[in-house]
Amino acid sequence: MAASTPRIGGSAMPASKTMTIVFLAACLAVFIALPILAADNELPQVASTSPANGAQNVAPGKTELRVTFSKPMRDQSWSWAYEDQATFPQITAQPHYEDGGVTCVLPVLLEPGKSYVIWLNTANLHNFTDEAGNALPPYRWEFHTGK
Repeated sequence: MAASTPRIGGSAMPASKTMTIVFLAACLAVFIALPILAADNELPQVASTSPANGAQNVAPGKTELRVTFSKPMRDQSWSWAYEDQATFPQITAQPHYEDGGVTCVLPVLLEPGKSYVIWLNTANLHNFTDEAGNALPPYRWEFHTGK
């Protein structure tokens, strides 16, 4: 047998067929890996809140808490959580998303002269997820109303 003919599986195979098989195997590997490589693994982040985190003298009354995320979030999926029920606002209607899923709105009633602490996701509650299923890291939001 000629020295240039490689052996595959114990039988002689011409180099051109070997190259074809190697090329097809490489194409198959890329085809299988593409969905994994293209998967969205980037965690969503809080881009802004209204009122701003740490805000003072927020107007009391019936209003909306608004959270804007870095990317569209999964509809009907949220974890508005409290650290202490006494510092969580009274909810007046169901939460909903706006702006193509980038902004979540929670209608609330804010009392005058009160400090509020709200968690968006926690270690145990992580329903704020993007469309790919990536959970928002827990985010603590605090603000204070004026009198």
